[in-house]
Amino acid sequence: MAEWPWLAVVGVLPLALLVGLWAGVSGYSGWPIVVPLLFIAGELSIRESIAVSLLVDALNATVAALVYHRRGRLPAGVARDLGAWVLGPALVGVALAIAFLDRFSELLRGAAPWVVVLVGVGLMVRSWHTPDAVSAPEPLAAASAHREGWSRALAAVSGLAMGLVGMGGAFNLALIFMFIRGMPTLSSVASGLLITAAVAPVLLMAHLVFLEGGLSVGAALLPALAGSAQGAVLGARHAGHLPERRPASTVGACVVMAGLASTGLAEMLTDGGLPE
Repeated sequence: MAEWPWLAVVGVLPLALLVGLWAGVSGYSGWPIVVPLLFIAGELSIRESIAVSLLVDALNATVAALVYHRRGRLPAGVARDLGAWVLGPALVGVALAIAFLDRFSELLRGAAPWVVVLVGVGLMVRSWHTPDAVSAPEPLAAASAHREGWSRALAAVSGLAMGLVGMGGAFNLALIFMFIRGMPTLSSVASGLLITAAVAPVLLMAHLVFLEGGLSVGAALLPALAGSAQGAVLGARHAGHLPERRPASTVGACVVMAGLASTGLAEMLTDGGLPE
């Protein structure tokens, strides 16, 4: 496919808005929707689809992180401390993708992210045991060496996945902050978004350098990007003023809906593509 028709882009605008909303509230990556839509329905190469997904994530993470920063939800130094363990493995992932991904692209067709749905349910359960008070950003706690080691190892794995297939990003990092570091939900999401805002553009540029012909979707992608970014702003604004119990349940609900939507989309595209 040389270029997306404008009518097709207008048709996916509501989906782009939802992708942005989910990113703004939970840090959820656009990968499970963007990549199947472009790779299977749009017939782009897997690496070009991943590049677009990284572009979407970078834009959504940047605007949402700015909103959280203005609302005082970003703990000082936390993202920088863990982000240093993300970039190196992410660049290794890009190198592996350039070398091997085209050969194994068919393995990414029809992936059903049911695990994400289970994680969302877990977040909703977590909210039942959370005090209903407004959470404030916390400084980096004096974590035990055990927790610190797990945080860094999982951050490196998340970075590798981001570089290799553009998957995960802010949501995976937010889970580390929440469940390993014990940070409040919104501070965790905001920190994950900030790391993604810093790392994803670097990974995108690395992919584009070795992507022959650049992105073939052309200027028709711009309305979808704008819609997704607007959704991220709206989601972050909505989540940024909630007490801690409600963000935890809201993030979980958004993740469940996003997981179900991306699972349904992947299965629909695998079973025969979009309806005519």
